[in-house]
Amino acid sequence: MSRLRAAARATLLAAGLWASAAGVSLAGAAPSAGDYRLVDRIPAGDGSFDYISLDAARGRLFIGRDDRVSAIDLAPRRSVDRLLAGDTVHASLVLPGGRVLSTLGGADEAVLFDGATGAVLARAATGDHPDAAAYDPATGSAWVADYLGGDMTVLDARTGRATDRIAQVGPHPESPVADGHGRLFVNTGSGEVHAVLVIDTRSRKVTARYPLTGCRSASGLTYVSRNDSLVSVCRNGLAIALSARDGRELGRVTIGGDADGALYDAARGLVLIPSGEAGVLEVLRPGGPQGLARVAAVPTRVGSATAALDPGTGRVYLPSADFDPPAREGDDPVPRPGTFQVLVLAPPDAAP
Repeated sequence: MSRLRAAARATLLAAGLWASAAGVSLAGAAPSAGDYRLVDRIPAGDGSFDYISLDAARGRLFIGRDDRVSAIDLAPRRSVDRLLAGDTVHASLVLPGGRVLSTLGGADEAVLFDGATGAVLARAATGDHPDAAAYDPATGSAWVADYLGGDMTVLDARTGRATDRIAQVGPHPESPVADGHGRLFVNTGSGEVHAVLVIDTRSRKVTARYPLTGCRSASGLTYVSRNDSLVSVCRNGLAIALSARDGRELGRVTIGGDADGALYDAARGLVLIPSGEAGVLEVLRPGGPQGLARVAAVPTRVGSATAALDPGTGRVYLPSADFDPPAREGDDPVPRPGTFQVLVLAPPDAAP
């Protein structure tokens, strides 16, 4: 859903917080795995924003906007403000072969397009308000979370054709993630009851539900291949680690509120969570005696609640802007013209 309304509360507290040149390590001044540093700020077109994704092989970022998909080429630097028109674009899922699947929450459809040109290859109807999406390499399928409908729409990732819909998996499905071996995990829930669903992508059946005790508004979710676990993000300031095999809780830590994404950097063994309310990138280490440990809170910018990871370089890309308060209570805040930038953070082991 819209990341702007969540950012509004934080904006009124600390509008326009900028990233510092280095991370704030919880372990003290000595260099640590959490010492990420700001290495770039990439300006792009004005407007609201949601998920950001990266085609690392082609060096292109995709950003879901209120009325379009924007793209940024990293080298040479070039911005394409309107690569694809769309009504309330949330995710832009990078697929094999340079194709991209975007979810249009305002049109209840998913659009497959050429990531280089924006040429539309296929359109498919989804459930009510498609939001996040994931690719399952085991079946060559794309899975779209229909946030308001409570369904999961399944598409052929090559053709963009909808092949199935799993109805009523649970309220507000968010952040599907695949393990690459036929399991898909999805956050779901409302009120005080939240869980991670396990779906067999071959049979297309829900096989388990793992409770998220104490979680409110489950959002980001990532799969940790190193120990076959999950880290689920709750907007009430919790990150919870679960066993992907049986749902057993492995650990939990307090994080900044209104986080709306989670990334796993397999090369460094770290989970990265962007907190929009606190204006930090939470750096967590899964595993170990605690199950999950908070390594650092790296300053970013208030309202930056989603991120993309380059698995090769470890760089993290976060969309950001300054916001003006909404004109009416309950409305989304308005991004201030000329302030949109993608913040680029590099890990401590990255080349200068």
